[in-house]
Amino acid sequence: MKSELSLKDAYPCPFCGSDDLKIDIGDEYCKRTPLKMVCCECEASGSHVYHPDNDISEAVRKWNQRASYNVPSPVVRITNKFEILASG
Repeated sequence: MKSELSLKDAYPCPFCGSDDLKIDIGDEYCKRTPLKMVCCECEASGSHVYHPDNDISEAVRKWNQRASYNVPSPVVRITNKFEILASG
């Protein structure tokens, strides 16, 4: 069984770093209410989740998921201006 999560368990916004977050509750659709996490600072939002009892645990769980990318830094040559030589 998954543990219960609350708004205080949410990670800061991955875009701006703010911890000023809220749960946005949409209009009921087919007896299911969409919930999603929203950053109050930059308005980034998480995925919609549908739960008949307005349980926010899954919305917080999805907000807390972070993709892990292994993106190489571009090679930069310093001259009188910065030039990106290669990406990778």
